[in-house]
Amino acid sequence: MIALSITATRSSGTPGWHAEDLLPIVSGVSLALCFPPISLTLLAFIALVPLFLYLDVPATFQRTARAGLLTAIPFFGITLSWLNSVGTISWLAFPAYIAVVAIHAAGFFCFILPVVALKEYLSLPFMYTAPFAWVACERLRAYGDLSAPWTNFGYSLTRFPFLLQFADVVGIYGVAFCLVTLNVLLFQAIRSRHQPAQFLKYLIVWLAIFGGVNLYNAVRWKQGVGKVSGYTNVAVVQPNIPQRIKWDDHYGREILAKTFALNDHAVEASTDLVVWPETALPYYIDETRRFSLTEMGSLPAT
Repeated sequence: MIALSITATRSSGTPGWHAEDLLPIVSGVSLALCFPPISLTLLAFIALVPLFLYLDVPATFQRTARAGLLTAIPFFGITLSWLNSVGTISWLAFPAYIAVVAIHAAGFFCFILPVVALKEYLSLPFMYTAPFAWVACERLRAYGDLSAPWTNFGYSLTRFPFLLQFADVVGIYGVAFCLVTLNVLLFQAIRSRHQPAQFLKYLIVWLAIFGGVNLYNAVRWKQGVGKVSGYTNVAVVQPNIPQRIKWDDHYGREILAKTFALNDHAVEASTDLVVWPETALPYYIDETRRFSLTEMGSLPAT
């Protein structure tokens, strides 16, 4: 209701700050809160609506910049705040955290700019641009040394695995595409609230997508639960390598030997799964090549 009252009195192109500038901030905070560990999953279905309401006016440079920054900084600032915990190892973690958030905020414009430009110059509604731009932005964020897949929108549903069963077909980016689409449809319904026919159309489409996806989720959930019987024996390997030497080439061979020794000890006839910690190996694995534990065991220390 607050968002609706703000949009009803918005000013277009007026300089200075206005109450409606809170809309992208609300979106950024809502996005962050729907991620673990807070996991307010319901927000994933409405988090982007305030941002779309804010962008639903003739574009200006100032407004577009605010939309991107006021959404991205709270979103990434809160979601990636765990990086500060590395400060117990080095004080450099804190400026590194600021740098990472700044880079991610800049990258968020890969979503904002296409959506705004296509609406402004080609009159394309958000429905035909936002889901695609969001997925492209997330995909680009997964490349490079500063890639951070922890902020992918699909992870906002992890508190309720039932809602994620369709990921076996569309993947994590398909989940994000679906969530953004549902947010856009809700925005369109709010926008057309004074036009009953249009409002009903968007509401029906929203219910059809949400219902169809969850019908598939229910089928897959039932199939999975029905096949579960007995117990699965899982072994967890934890080498406990100090972070200060983890990526030191001089300790590469020692770390590898310790990890494989623990793995050999964990593997027994009754073991169904062995779980290694994140970045267990002190080497980069080339995703274009076949990964082999035997080959890794023969790698040089440097």
